[in-house]
Amino acid sequence: MASIINVITHQHEKQLKNHWYESYWMIDMHGVVTIPNYEIEEVQIDYPPFAKECMQILTKRDDIRLILFTSSYPDQTHRYVNSLAEDKIRFNYINENPEIRSYEDFGFYETKPYFDIFLDDKAGFEYSDWEEIFDFLTIAMVPKREWANPLRRRLSPGETSRQNQRVSSNVNEQV
Repeated sequence: MASIINVITHQHEKQLKNHWYESYWMIDMHGVVTIPNYEIEEVQIDYPPFAKECMQILTKRDDIRLILFTSSYPDQTHRYVNSLAEDKIRFNYINENPEIRSYEDFGFYETKPYFDIFLDDKAGFEYSDWEEIFDFLTIAMVPKREWANPLRRRLSPGETSRQNQRVSSNVNEQV
C-alpha cells in the first residue's frame, strides 16, 4: 500500500502537470484530526502532533477545499466545526462536494463526493502521517491562481452562507 505522502505527491504532480488549481481533501474527524475519546456527549479536540498545524495551513490555502468526512451526529458535528473555527481551521463542506457536479464535470457525483486526497484511519492513515504532510506543505509549490477553471462554478459567499444555514437548520432539526 502506498504511503499517504506518495499519494499527496502524486496528486500534486498531476495538478502541476495538468494546470489544475483546486484540490479536494476529504478528511475524517475521529482518528485523523482528533484522537477519539468515544464519549458521545464530550466533544473535544485532542490533536495528534502536527495535525493542528497542517489543518491551519490547509485552511489558509485558496487552492485547497477541505471536506469534513464524518459520521458524527449532527449536533456533535456542529460543535466540532465551532471548536475547529476557534483554532482557525475551517472546512468548506461537510460530507459533500457541491463544486464537482454530475454531468458538468467527469462523473456521477450524486451519492459519492469527489475528492483528490482522502485521509481516514480506516483507509490506513496514521497520526505519524501528519508530520510528513506538514513537511510537504511547507516546501510544495502552490498552484498558480490563473490555473483556476473559469467554467467551474464555485459557490458565492451568499450561497455558502445559505448552505451553512441549511446545515445548521438540519443539525437543529435532528437534535
